[in-house]
Amino acid sequence: WSSLQSAGNIWSSDLVVGEFMTSLHAGTYRITPVGGAYQYDSFGWSGQTDQEWRWEMHIQAINNGQPTDYLLGSTSPFATANEAFNAAAGSYLDIVLTEGASLSFWIWDTNSIDNAGWLSAGITSVPEPATMMFLGLGLMAVFGFRRLTR
Repeated sequence: WSSLQSAGNIWSSDLVVGEFMTSLHAGTYRITPVGGAYQYDSFGWSGQTDQEWRWEMHIQAINNGQPTDYLLGSTSPFATANEAFNAAAGSYLDIVLTEGASLSFWIWDTNSIDNAGWLSAGITSVPEPATMMFLGLGLMAVFGFRRLTR
């Protein structure tokens, strides 16, 4: 997806507003910060977190009906959006999924309507070591066969 907005409805029982990926193929998925940051309390309601920026993405994987929660980024506050993103940049999270698993992504806060900003992450499938080995063996076989036919 392009971005995860920091938004929510404080009057709803569902405080998780996010993005979802379902019916995924088995394998390892790498999630990396790409951009953005969000302001934890843009209205200054809490008085303690006013003007703090974060790059904190909550992720839940559901494998065979069993949820596992992850955090990518940092719960630490930063003075600017750039500082928050730079603290998360270069990090990644690898999550191993079974066939048919799902991933949920969100910015969580008990009063998420007072947040402002967005997060963007890249999601890629990580090739299994055996796949890379077979690819290498296949390329060696092709080049070896070409040498024999010359």
